Amino acid sequence: MDKFSLLGIITLVIVFVALLLAIFLFTVKTKNKVSNRLMGVYFVIFAVHISVFFYAKYIELPLVINMLRDQIAFLSSPLLFLYVLSSVYSDFKLQPKHLLHLIPFAIEILIYVPGFYAVSEEERIIFTDNFHSNPEVKFSSIYGFVVSIVYLLLIFRTLKKYKLLLLESYSNNNNFNYKWLYQLTLLLSFIFIFSSAKQIYKYVGDDIEVLAC
Repeated sequence: MDKFSLLGIITLVIVFVALLLAIFLFTVKTKNKVSNRLMGVYFVIFAVHISVFFYAKYIELPLVINMLRDQIAFLSSPLLFLYVLSSVYSDFKLQPKHLLHLIPFAIEILIYVPGFYAVSEEERIIFTDNFHSNPEVKFSSIYGFVVSIVYLLLIFRTLKKYKLLLLESYSNNNNFNYKWLYQLTLLLSFIFIFSSAKQIYKYVGDDIEVLAC
């Protein structure tokens, strides 16, 4: 079994579990509907984003669709931030102002408009064949790093405020909620560090198929 097949099987399992969790969060009856739906959407986006590792060898999607699949990851950090807010504040409701969190994704799309979205299919093929040498891609990697850092800092700041509130009105349930959110954020921070290292390796390391996806 080659590396791609093994990665594809692992990814397929992860995607299946992520979608299963999303369905559960969308359908379970609970008072935290907003939190569950936000996390459910996050799992769907996560599944779509990593799905390339098992379909790329068998299915060739249009270049525009495949690019959007990759860029949809820019919705992940805002969704996690909103999830934390909805978990911390019992009166949290999605409002029009929260649409501002679509800005990072919109900027990412705009970065690729001149060199990818607004050109012919032939030029898109050339862009894709030389993907990692394009200035847009390098800038996008730095931009994605900054966006992730900003949202992680916002999440940690929100949790710090939440902890101060818990000290004023201690509750076992709320304390458990804080620990869960804090551990989740730590886990995501480690994942972010690994992802960043992978991005850096793309430009300074050997051209390994798994990392080049």
